[in-house]
Amino acid sequence: MKRLIFTKTFLHILVAAILNSLAMMYVQFVFCLPAIALILYVLLKSSSHKNAFTTGLLFGGLSSLILNYWMVPVVANYANGSNGLALACYIASGVALAVFFGAQFYLASLLLLKQERPSMVWINAFIIASVWVSFELLRATIFSALPWLSYTAGISQARSIYLLQPAAFGGVFLLSFIIVITAYFLAVDLINRKVRFLVFAVGILAIQYATGALLFNKFSAEIEEDNPAHFSVALVMPALSPETVWNDESANAVVSHLLALNEKAVATKPDMAVWTETVVPWAYSPDDDFLKEISNTTANTNTLSLLGMNSSLDQSETNLSNSVYLLSNTGKELGKYDKQDLLSMAEKPLLASPALILPFIKKLDLKMEAGSNSEPVNTPWGKAGIMICNESTNSFHAAGLAKSGAEFLVNMGNDSWFSDYFITTQHFYNARCRAVENRKDLIINNNRGICGVVKSTGEIKIEEDGRNSNVISAEIHPNKLQTFKLNNLVYPAITILLLVLGNYLQRVKFNPNKNKTQTQK
Repeated sequence: MKRLIFTKTFLHILVAAILNSLAMMYVQFVFCLPAIALILYVLLKSSSHKNAFTTGLLFGGLSSLILNYWMVPVVANYANGSNGLALACYIASGVALAVFFGAQFYLASLLLLKQERPSMVWINAFIIASVWVSFELLRATIFSALPWLSYTAGISQARSIYLLQPAAFGGVFLLSFIIVITAYFLAVDLINRKVRFLVFAVGILAIQYATGALLFNKFSAEIEEDNPAHFSVALVMPALSPETVWNDESANAVVSHLLALNEKAVATKPDMAVWTETVVPWAYSPDDDFLKEISNTTANTNTLSLLGMNSSLDQSETNLSNSVYLLSNTGKELGKYDKQDLLSMAEKPLLASPALILPFIKKLDLKMEAGSNSEPVNTPWGKAGIMICNESTNSFHAAGLAKSGAEFLVNMGNDSWFSDYFITTQHFYNARCRAVENRKDLIINNNRGICGVVKSTGEIKIEEDGRNSNVISAEIHPNKLQTFKLNNLVYPAITILLLVLGNYLQRVKFNPNKNKTQTQK
């Protein structure tokens, strides 16, 4: 019997992990909601805190193993064919996510209150959701440089323009909070084999959708009325493979390709041409021949260039920062941003250990550091908040840029190593969340990823496959709007307050002296 129960439980966890992984891969809410409902069903049926920990351990570990399948071929390629290192990274990621979900479910089981009446179900739903989001926030903070360990349930709603709108008030974490509450009601009905709370689950989603529609329509009207000013951009999509970029033998062909794209972009007469991250592998110099050729094309126009290029931090040109330069039509440097959140094991060693970095950077004898230019870049149309590569997955980073005065956002990345995997989709829709969270138009240009423009309302104006070399044009509407954000401490605060309330209600209900007195009367 125990073996049968264990088998059924494991199958439930496995199905939940598969659905959860599909939700993240394809950014689909229809997979996420049943995934969380099923895993909460297993949690609620756990006979002990130890079983709850095991449930979380298996769910997190299995989800990671399914989600991060891309890691083995990508890391092996990045690490010059080291399959052992690729497998080690894959397993380590699974262990890390397993431990976090194990701890999360263990804590949740400790805090759950007895559910003798409907009010306790509501209290438990909010407690579980608060714990879930608190751990998402913790992972987002610790693993900001390892984005494959910091995904959120809320990202699954990023395809829906209306479901996405509440992110303007509480970020993607508020979306996770709503999803988990809804899923909890479904889990309770699964256990009781009734549909008592289904109406609440459907009601929550209906309210979220309707509220999102109202918010979208209201903000769309306001932004169009208050911000008529705009400027034009041309996104230059080079579609360069990593092998091509770093191969000296193909340097001339690469440069010719880029210059041809530049001419094509300038021909559209944009106010600004936006390139991708580190579009050329060498360090910036004001006398660089490539930049001179770029400026020769723009000299007789009003087109500025926003270009991804490394910066040398010393004379050796081996100590670099990953930077973005704003160049005038004559090639003069007008502004600069340096990447702050370096990708662990790719741009910086994991845990600050020199040994824990992939051989690719070591082989080139390079050392990457966060540069000193972290503020939004001044442009003629307002401040540009720059996010390089994985920084767009960091909700805190984008919020900081908006708080510093950014009037529009730009995400320049290089997805060439992941161009055949779902990572590019995740990257694009994470960026869409940043646009809504901060109510800023967002330009996203990822080499061999998904490129385009997302409006401050969340509308996708352009979405193109960056694996195809091209130039696309769009209009950007800057704005000075500062959005209200829920403090991240609100989630643990909700947990504490509800625990106090729930325990009080339970004491009132089960006070033996009170029951005895009522019986005597």
